[in-house]
Amino acid sequence: MFGKNDIEVLDFRTFVKGDNGNTNVSHQTQTKLAALSGGISSLTIPAITFAQGTLTDDTFNRIWIMLLNVGDWMCGGVIFFAGTSWMLGHRSKAIELLISGACGYIVLRHALDIRDFLKTI
Repeated sequence: MFGKNDIEVLDFRTFVKGDNGNTNVSHQTQTKLAALSGGISSLTIPAITFAQGTLTDDTFNRIWIMLLNVGDWMCGGVIFFAGTSWMLGHRSKAIELLISGACGYIVLRHALDIRDFLKTI
């Protein structure tokens, strides 16, 4: 699985300073990922906070439905970017996005079923 050139040794001092020497991920990419996770959190936190104040048996169901709706929109976004990639000529990347989005959406929608199945093992 790992070749001889796949293992990377880091200097301890540079690792502790926070400079791991990884130039594969740019600062702009890290900023975009942080903004995306912050945006998703800003969508989910108000509903979770509101549900926390009520503390009824229906609380989990309301949060779960809200998270499924966020997942629906994320799947739509992945399909949108796949279509955009296809239009720009990146067909292999578009197919990869479509397959990943479809598989992720199936797992997202059946997460509780998968959990219940794993409990029986």
